[in-house]
Amino acid sequence: PRPGPILESWRRADLCLGRRLAVSLGAEEFSGVGRDITPTGALVVEDDRGALHELVAGRVRVALPDRPE
Repeated sequence: PRPGPILESWRRADLCLGRRLAVSLGAEEFSGVGRDITPTGALVVEDDRGALHELVAGRVRVALPDRPE
């Protein structure tokens, strides 16, 4: 099914999509790239091993690139 206008707008405005992310889910932490927003509102993150995670809760931050000293 085709996404509705709200989901399309959300995807266009979301700052996580296409960016490197650091994710913390309690004791579990991983890095990956924001790939999509599901129709139910979950953030889809592809981790460094290629596994997809649908996140509905947790801490997500955009990972900044390392700065030269």
